Amino acid sequence: MRLVLFSSIVQSWRTAEFTEEDEDSRLELRLSDIPGGCELELIHSGIPEGQPDYKQGWIDNYFEPMRAYFEDEEN
Repeated sequence: MRLVLFSSIVQSWRTAEFTEEDEDSRLELRLSDIPGGCELELIHSGIPEGQPDYKQGWIDNYFEPMRAYFEDEEN
């Protein structure tokens, strides 16, 4: 894992759906200041062939709960 303070997080990532022979995929989170907050960009690469598209899973399991949490914190 590599962490650049206030800028990015890079780590290896895998799921139980990967086979033992599959290499870990690479997950990079980039953080940028924007007016009124922070922008988070997720780059997921190196996903083994035959694996599903994880995009909706990131939205449903991470981004939507984070949005709900931070919106609630503002109230």
